[in-house]
Amino acid sequence: MSSPVEPKKPLVLHLILSLKTGGLEKLVVSLANHSSQFSPLICCLEQTGPLHLNLNLGVKVIEIDRRPGLRIADFWRLIRIVKAHGVNLIHTHNAAAGLYGGIAGFLTGVPVVHTKHGMNFTGGNEKYLNKLVYALSRKVVAVSTAAREVVLSEGCAPDKVSIIDNGVDLTSYYSTPERRLEARELLKLGESDLCIGTLGRLSPEKNQALLVQAFAAAQIKNGKLVLLGDGPDFKKIQGTAAALGLSDRIMMPGNVTHPEIYLPAFDIFVMPSKSEGLPIALLEAMASGAVPIVSSTGAMPYVVMDGRCGLVFPVDNQSTLTTALMDLAKNPPLRTSLSRQAQSRVEEHFNIVSTVKSYESLYRTLLME
Repeated sequence: MSSPVEPKKPLVLHLILSLKTGGLEKLVVSLANHSSQFSPLICCLEQTGPLHLNLNLGVKVIEIDRRPGLRIADFWRLIRIVKAHGVNLIHTHNAAAGLYGGIAGFLTGVPVVHTKHGMNFTGGNEKYLNKLVYALSRKVVAVSTAAREVVLSEGCAPDKVSIIDNGVDLTSYYSTPERRLEARELLKLGESDLCIGTLGRLSPEKNQALLVQAFAAAQIKNGKLVLLGDGPDFKKIQGTAAALGLSDRIMMPGNVTHPEIYLPAFDIFVMPSKSEGLPIALLEAMASGAVPIVSSTGAMPYVVMDGRCGLVFPVDNQSTLTTALMDLAKNPPLRTSLSRQAQSRVEEHFNIVSTVKSYESLYRTLLME
C-alpha cells in the first residue's frame, strides 16, 4: 500500500537586493529557515552575499545580477523566474525590490506582500517610489508603529497595512558562561573589563561617532568599546578614536557574519542611530544578555521600555548618552536586573517563531482571496 503524497507547499519568493550582512537580510534568512507551511525561494536583484551560508540546505537562491538603472531585461528575467518556478506569492523587502517585484506581480497575477523595514534616508524621490510600490502590493507590512506612520504618510491605504514585529532565533543568541568566556577571549577582554559594544553598518545614520565621543567623555576606567561592522564611516571613526587617544581601548573587527559569536561578550549594547525601524541587532544583543542603551527613534523605545529593559536617550544627545553609560558602569546590580528583563522581553515578544507565524497567516489570507 502506497503512502499518501504530501501536498505541495505554496512557494514564496523573497525578493531582496542581496544577502550581504544586515538586519533586513537576516530576517529574510530567518523567514526562509523557519517557514513550515510555505516553501521559500530567495531572489537577489544584485549578487548574493555571506548570509547565503546561513540558509538551510535546500533553500535556493537566484541572482538577477541587476545593472545600474532600470533595465527592461532585468524585469523580464524576474518575470521568467516567477513563471518557471510556479511562484504563488512574492514577498518584497524595501523599495527597489518592491518596484521590481510589484511589476512582476502585476504582469503575472501573483499577489505581492511588501515589508517596510525601516525609515527613509534618500529624501523625496524614495517617497514617490514607495508610493508606487504600495500601489503594486496587495498588503504592506510595517515592522513597527513608527514605520507604519511613514507608510501612511506616503499615501498607502490604511487597510493595506499590518504591523509584524521582527524576531530573532533565540537558540542562537542565548548567552551561557561558556559562550561569554569564548567571546571575551576572542576580543581579548580582561576579566574585569566592562565591554560596551554596538553592531551595525558604520554609516552617518547609524551615528556610531556619537558613541565614541560619549565613551570618551564617560571616562570608564575599565571600559572597552567594540564596534562590530563595516561601512563608509570606518576610517572616520578610527580617526576620531585616535584623536581622542582611545585607539588602545576601542576594537573594530570589521564586518562579522556571525554576531552570535561576539555578542555574549557585551555588558552594554548601544544603538545611537538617528533613524531606525525595529533593528534586528538590538534584539540579538538583548537576547544575548547585554543591557541596551538606545536612541529615541523608530521602535527602539517600544522595545527597550526606558528603565525596564534598558535606557533610552534623545537622538544625537551626547551628554545624556554619556550619563547613561556612567550610570550603568557604576551599578552592576542594575545591569543584572535590566539584562534579565531585556532577555524576557525578547523571548515573549520578538521570537522568530511568532514572527514567522504572523507572516504565514498573512500569506494564507492573501492566497485565499
